[in-house]
Amino acid sequence: MTSPTPEPLILNSSLGAVVKTGAWQVPASIVATSTMGAVTLDFTTAECAHDEVEIRVDCRAGKIVLIVPDEWAVDTDQLSATGSGVDLTPGRRPQPGMPRLRITGQVTWGRLVITDATGYQTERDERATRRAARDDRHAERRAARQQRHH
Repeated sequence: MTSPTPEPLILNSSLGAVVKTGAWQVPASIVATSTMGAVTLDFTTAECAHDEVEIRVDCRAGKIVLIVPDEWAVDTDQLSATGSGVDLTPGRRPQPGMPRLRITGQVTWGRLVITDATGYQTERDERATRRAARDDRHAERRAARQQRHH
């Protein structure tokens, strides 16, 4: 008698954010759907007992971020992208015996980012710097408007 196939982990985000991080058990199959939202899967401290994990993505005008240890292999050969960006951090060093993530599915007018923890932190820092510069510009404009009206 065969054991039943475990259900995939299903993560859906629509106009919001879903994050899976910390210590968690990686299943053999994950479905990540983002419609004008964001899904983040952080594998850096996750436990994975599988040789291969299939991650089926459906990203429509959203963003999916996979934070993957450098030692893990990533295969995007069965991924389709239309009007989208797929960013895979260069310099990966897959090691024998470590898990392989097989990314399948579709990215349409969205963005799939596959990076390591350092790359993810760099992206967050760059976003924070851009946000702070924007806030400074807005504050200067408000102050100039207030001066003109007094």
